[in-house]
Order: sequence, then C-alpha cells, then structure tokens
Amino acid sequence: MRANQEGLRIALVGAREHEIEKFTSQIKRSYPHLRIVFAANGYFDLDDAITVIKPMLERQADIILVSMGSPRQERFCHLVSEQVRSSQSKITLLTCGAFFYQAAIKGEEFYPGWATRWNLRWVYRLAKERTTFHRILDYYIPFFLRHRVLKTPLFEEE
Repeated sequence: MRANQEGLRIALVGAREHEIEKFTSQIKRSYPHLRIVFAANGYFDLDDAITVIKPMLERQADIILVSMGSPRQERFCHLVSEQVRSSQSKITLLTCGAFFYQAAIKGEEFYPGWATRWNLRWVYRLAKERTTFHRILDYYIPFFLRHRVLKTPLFEEE
C-alpha cells in the first residue's frame, strides 16, 4: 500500500463508533506503519459536518477514506472539497461504501464465496441489508428512470 510505504497521513470517516474503532485497529495490525491521523464515525448530521471536517483538515490528512454509503458519502466529500478548495490544500478523497462496517463485522469473509465468484455481491447485500434495499428503491431506481429512460440531463445547462 503506497500510503503505508510513503508515510501518507490517512483520515477515516464512516461506520458506527464501535465499527470504526474495530476497523482502525484491524488496519493498523495489517499495516503497522500506516499513519492514521484521524478517525470518526459516519453518524453525524451533515449540517454539522464542519465539526468533523475541521479537525480532520487540521491534522493535515493526505487521504480521506469515506465509508458512509451512497449518497451520503458523496455529499460529505463535496462538503470536504469545498473546505479544501478554500484552504488551497491537496487531499485525495476516496469513497468505499460500507467497507468499514463490512471489515469490522466479518473482515475479509463478509461475502460468501458464491457471491464473490459469480460477481453477485450486490444481490447478497440486497437480501441481507434492509438499508441497501431501500437505497436502491429510493435513489437508484428514480435516478435510472430520470436520467436513462426519460433522458433528463444530469446537470443544468448554463
């Protein structure tokens, strides 16, 4: 892992408090030289995101790994990028869905072999996680209908 080799500063945001703590200790065991300078759970009001963003930026993270699920993690990254832009800092933002939660709960064995082998992890999550099922119904299907079927533009034209 490049971050481990180059001593880059990592911030982790996502999952519940006990899950982020467990994930952080697991990743430190796997990469003992990784510089985790900030870790926070992802269950905060996005209207108060600055309470998470400010201390994270003060610790000068080079990479921010966000595991809050979509579309929440994308909204958070947008808020971070607005703060970074005003500070002239350079930060890499990476999203990873429910990775912290999955790694904290079952490590590398979160998905059964058949789901990985047949590239059906998404089906497994739909069946196992109610929130994923509702996210598909509430966000992805309407998005698909608006932008692929009805051909509504993604962005307003100027």
